[in-house]
Amino acid sequence: MLRIDWANPKITLLEFETYLAGLLGPNYDGLLQSDNYVFVVTYTPIDSTQELAILEYVYALNSKSKDVSVTSSPPFGAKSQVIDGVLKKFYARNTGLQYDLITGSNDINFTIPFPWVKIIGIECIGGEILDTAELRVYDNALGTYSGVPDALLNQFGYTLNMAKDYYARTSPFDADLYQGMILKITYVSVSDKRVGMNIIMNEVKS
Repeated sequence: MLRIDWANPKITLLEFETYLAGLLGPNYDGLLQSDNYVFVVTYTPIDSTQELAILEYVYALNSKSKDVSVTSSPPFGAKSQVIDGVLKKFYARNTGLQYDLITGSNDINFTIPFPWVKIIGIECIGGEILDTAELRVYDNALGTYSGVPDALLNQFGYTLNMAKDYYARTSPFDADLYQGMILKITYVSVSDKRVGMNIIMNEVKS
């Protein structure tokens, strides 16, 4: 993810987005603006040639100095935030899992073990081209959050295409999950294999 100084732009975000969509193609996932910066969001990390092209584009059209700020830090990197008038702190709770898959559809269930977390991404290690995955969140067997046992609460991914060996997807927008909720990954595999999953999330605490 690139962070670019956007304090005095001479081009519009729409113009910049049009350029990025042409340069990055289906890897481009949009722009996020925060204060005087914009963040270029992609499904997988961009290569050095694309990074240089983006910086040259911004420099040429905005007539800015070459010290355009570039960082791999996500925009939600702050460790605290006021939520509903209360100062909350964030603690990384990234969790790694491994699963044996069969050819065809597999349901992978992960029960949220923390009182309150914000999930911001997921990684898959060991996937293959043409593997797909869908991510859903369900209530627990008691229906604690919806009043309906095992109710579908949300869906984050719809037939996502996995990359060979390594897939990562982070979002500039987090999603709240609570203890006991079930994160279900429906993984359709083209072969029998073992994969690793990393659930990227932050616990919210007072």
